[in-house]
Amino acid sequence: EVAAAPEASPKSLRQTIHDGDFIVSSGVTTIKDQNLTIQGNLLVDGTGKLVIINSELHFQQEYNQQYRAYVRHQAMLEMHDVQLYTGGKWFNFQYNNDAKVILDKVQGQDCCIPWHGSSENTQFTIKDSTVGLTVSQNVKVQAEGSSLFFELVLSDVQGRYELPTGH
Repeated sequence: EVAAAPEASPKSLRQTIHDGDFIVSSGVTTIKDQNLTIQGNLLVDGTGKLVIINSELHFQQEYNQQYRAYVRHQAMLEMHDVQLYTGGKWFNFQYNNDAKVILDKVQGQDCCIPWHGSSENTQFTIKDSTVGLTVSQNVKVQAEGSSLFFELVLSDVQGRYELPTGH
């Protein structure tokens, strides 16, 4: 259940607090113009699609990696004009099993908090974002105008990896 918090954020976004796991397992859930605090895991699974637009996501945890975000089993996550906050604690997004991800103007804290990990045929479209990303097991990344920090996990793989050179 999502409850509205009493104060407005400095960006005039609607304050919302979600206590417990935030789950999208079917249909489309849209978060727009919100300052959303999640006190639990974020789970997008199966035929679920989560679209986040012009919002801030705050992952509230008492210690590093208490909670995580999971997008898996052909689920989709789209973020447009989104700021991600973790209170300085480590937090991971994990994408698996044919997940599809669009990150457009998404920024976390510094370069790599939260960190994004992916495997098993995940597909990314990344534009004008700063993302730290682990890729393994046939992940496809299409990016433009972004700062990407990669960790490549190469085990039992065949194929060719091409990375552009920096400026």
